[in-house]
Amino acid sequence: MLRGTAGTNIFGNDSLSVSVDGKISIMNIGLQGRGDTPEAIRNSLTGHGEVSGYLYPAVAKGSLSFASFATGVGSLFSSEMGFSSAVLQGFVNHQSKIAGELQLGGGMLTLRDHSVQGQNAIALITSRTSFTAATTDTTIALDTGTRGPADFVMTVKGPISSPTMTTGRGPGR
Repeated sequence: MLRGTAGTNIFGNDSLSVSVDGKISIMNIGLQGRGDTPEAIRNSLTGHGEVSGYLYPAVAKGSLSFASFATGVGSLFSSEMGFSSAVLQGFVNHQSKIAGELQLGGGMLTLRDHSVQGQNAIALITSRTSFTAATTDTTIALDTGTRGPADFVMTVKGPISSPTMTTGRGPGR
């Protein structure tokens, strides 16, 4: 079992800031690697693990009610605002269960079948992150109703330091 780190994670702006607390465990870990340099070891690593736990995003500053109202109205005109509204309603101020599998190989970390189950929504996440190129290709499908086609889809692609994020309405909308 791998137990994580502690720290402060607050993001947002003056109107609304959200802090994230929680606990993530990785069980059934298998990890192999070899080499004479840190780079050789990094590039040869292979492994897997089962992820479980929970997140608890909470409002640290601002008004959740006002933000929910504003993004709800904005969702009529913008898929980005619709995605934000769904996240606020489904995940903020609620404990959300996390489950999934991670795989490591070829200098890549792959998240498979990851889910974050909120109160009124589920986020399904697939991701491939390259350690050598420091890039990511992540898709988050957000379903706000009964399990079915996603209502919103967000992609995060490019350099980890400054990825491009795009949001659109899914086939469920």
